[in-house]
Amino acid sequence: DCAICQECAGFREKPCVDPKRARPAFHSVGIDVFATVKQFDLPLATLKSEDEVQNWYSAVFVE
Repeated sequence: DCAICQECAGFREKPCVDPKRARPAFHSVGIDVFATVKQFDLPLATLKSEDEVQNWYSAVFVE
């Protein structure tokens, strides 16, 4: 769910309707988020409660 469409086709087991604009999550393309973030010495921990503050990370992939 990359937030481009109001309702992701992937949740209905359908292909993406706009793959050129889609921005998939790290883990959905097989990237180990914990290992990747650790390489850059950035903070990342499993949250114990939904009230805890999350760390948000993004990446740019160039073909």
